[in-house]
Amino acid sequence: MGDFCFESLSFALYLIDTFIDFSLLPTRQYDENTLQVNKIIDFVICAIGMLLTIKLLIDNLQHIISERTRNNRELQRLNNELDRYSYTITHDLKGPIISLRRLIQLPILDKSNYDQHIGSIKESLENLWELIEDVSEERRNRTFEVKKESFNISETVEVIWELLRYAPEAQRIKLRLNIPKELKVETDKRRIIGIVNNLFTNSIRYQDRSKNNRYIKVSGFVMGN
Repeated sequence: MGDFCFESLSFALYLIDTFIDFSLLPTRQYDENTLQVNKIIDFVICAIGMLLTIKLLIDNLQHIISERTRNNRELQRLNNELDRYSYTITHDLKGPIISLRRLIQLPILDKSNYDQHIGSIKESLENLWELIEDVSEERRNRTFEVKKESFNISETVEVIWELLRYAPEAQRIKLRLNIPKELKVETDKRRIIGIVNNLFTNSIRYQDRSKNNRYIKVSGFVMGN
């Protein structure tokens, strides 16, 4: 911007010198040839200044275009990321909510185990609340970086299954959990929950209904380190 102003000032002074009888310096008498040479020199200097100004404007315009292109790409990336994020959250929450709708009906259908059903509803609601809290925390930080923490993988899988097992489509499916109770892993718990939840939900949705003994088997073990 400063270079552009400087060049504009130079061009303005050239116009004043050419068309107006004005000078900041004391006037001197020159012969006609010297005056013509001076005018040619002034014109060349002004032309060079104008070309430099045009180049600066072009460079500045290219910089603006490049910045906007980069910003548009970043905005598109964030939009795509937000779309994937929204789909994942919808997928994560739909299964537990469907399961809860089924679970709420159990105290009415089976009044003999009323207290047990209410306890299951309360536990499922607490698990769902924790899932929503995790989602809210991830939405707030928006880093999408891997956040490592140590947790019991067997307990985590059981909690996810409890949120889904009461869905009508899951009634005839059993969970076969073959993971040591004491096994802990250190990784991003929120992502593991999302992955296992998606696998469970898809397994329930696309189960082979022609089979009598339907089950989902989850195994885990340590090999080496």
